[in-house]
Parts: sequence; C-alpha cells; structure tokens
Amino acid sequence: MAETVLSGVSSANVPKIWPHVEKFIKKACDYSRGQITPAAVYAELLKGDAQLWVASSEQRGIESGVITKITDNTLRRICTIEALGGNSHQRWMSHLHTIEEWALAQGCNAVQVNGRRGWAKMLRDYKLTSITLEKELGNEQ
Repeated sequence: MAETVLSGVSSANVPKIWPHVEKFIKKACDYSRGQITPAAVYAELLKGDAQLWVASSEQRGIESGVITKITDNTLRRICTIEALGGNSHQRWMSHLHTIEEWALAQGCNAVQVNGRRGWAKMLRDYKLTSITLEKELGNEQ
C-alpha cells in the first residue's frame, strides 16, 4: 500500500491543484466563523502570501489540504496553519514535520495551529495556548 506524503505546492501550480482541495479548505473555513474564506485563501495562495500543502498517495490521490501563512511580529516569525481539511489525517499527520522543517528554513521560530480543540489530542507536542496550538522550532522541547 502506498504511503501518504505531505508536499508543498508552488503558487504556479495552485490553479491546477485547487479544485482537488477546495472542498476540504471550505469545510475548514466554515469552522473559522467568517475569519477566513476559500476565496480569500485562494487569492493569498496565488499571490504567494500563503502556502498550499497536500497530503496524497498514489493509491488514493489527494486526501487533504493544508494552508500555511508566515507572519512576522516584533519578536518572532510564525508559520501558522490557518486551515486544514480532508480525509484520514492519521495517515499523514506523522509528516507534519515537513511543514515544521520548511518553516524553520524560512526563519520561523514556531508553528501555530489555529483550530478546534480536538487538534490538541492529535498534536501532543504542541501546547494549547487559548485556541491556538504552538510548537517552538529549532530547539527540542
């Protein structure tokens, strides 16, 4: 059985991949209660202001979509997972390190996940900070 992998999608390839992940991202956006929309996410992806990641396998095709965005504040650079939706997260969550390693290479100090409380059960090396889970990068905790 083919392993599910997590891969980044270049801005140039977003229009080709978006139809396969839009439903997943829409569902994730619905949980944001209007803070993000699929149309806004798509526009940010095309401009390169956000990044699209897909979990896929040869056997099942694209199973999930992940949207990340890097922001700078006074003290830190943060890679935020803004939306995540799809099927069978357990098949690829062990590959989340792919985003973490990429974020570290981009100079990020941490990865944050904004989402439902249920993610705290799956991301045990992240800590719950209000409704945001966060993992510091660059030093093993």
